Amino acid sequence: STASLPGAARPAALAASARSLRGQLRGSGANPAAIVASLRGELDARDLRWTIGGSGRTPIAGRFDVVRLALHGTNASSAEASGNIAGVACSMRISGGAAAPLFSGEPWPMQLSANCPHERVSARGSIALVGRRATADLTFDVVGDRSVRWPAPSACRRSFRTRSPRAARWC
Repeated sequence: STASLPGAARPAALAASARSLRGQLRGSGANPAAIVASLRGELDARDLRWTIGGSGRTPIAGRFDVVRLALHGTNASSAEASGNIAGVACSMRISGGAAAPLFSGEPWPMQLSANCPHERVSARGSIALVGRRATADLTFDVVGDRSVRWPAPSACRRSFRTRSPRAARWC
């Protein structure tokens, strides 16, 4: 849910469509936590087009040629996407532990890699979702050679720890 984001960061609208969506998801259990812990399956979306409009900001549009999501019960989960964001070809991969800890408020080990022309982001650490708050303990690298919209140098390496939804100082 985006309800926990600060007002200026909360999207005003989200629209999405896909040319094809295929997948299979299985889970069983006596309660929701057991069902999430047992989830196994894959999802494959093709030509996924999306637009996110922010409060008083120009909407950002993109297209993912391929989006894949894999859940493996108590083993590692992963997601990857490749396509265009605001007209620029990009790819992203995120992998982490089993999905159940993420949704039960426990730290979820993860690593992320995202690449666009002349820009790269990688992160490693853990995140936790507790109620409407997210907690993160991440070490990340940001490298780029064009202007970026946040006040950051063209390359940085930092640890990021937060227990509040407020923005952190990047570099």
